[in-house]
Amino acid sequence: MSKFTFCAPCLMGVESIASGEFQRLGFENVRCEDGRVYFDGDERTLARANINSRYTERILIRLASFNADNFDALYDGVHAVDWENYIAPDAQFPVRG
Repeated sequence: MSKFTFCAPCLMGVESIASGEFQRLGFENVRCEDGRVYFDGDERTLARANINSRYTERILIRLASFNADNFDALYDGVHAVDWENYIAPDAQFPVRG
C-alpha cells in the first residue's frame, strides 16, 4: 500500500476536535493548522477517515507541496506532479483560466 499525507479542511475552531478524532482512530502524524488537519496513512486510512470523520468537510490527498509566488511557478509545480499515477490515460483534466 502507498503512503500519503491527507488534508482534512474543517471550520475554524474545530481543528483540535477533528485531530482528536483522527488520533482516536489511530492515524499517524496528526497535526493541526488553521482550518485544517493533516495526517498520514494509506488507502485504508483514507477510507476510514471518510467514513468516520464528523468534523471535517472532506479528505484530500496531498500530492505535492511547493512555493508558487507567480503563475509560472504554480504551473511548473502542478506540471511536475506524476498525474499518470492518479488519472487514467483516457481521462481529461480540463483547466480553464
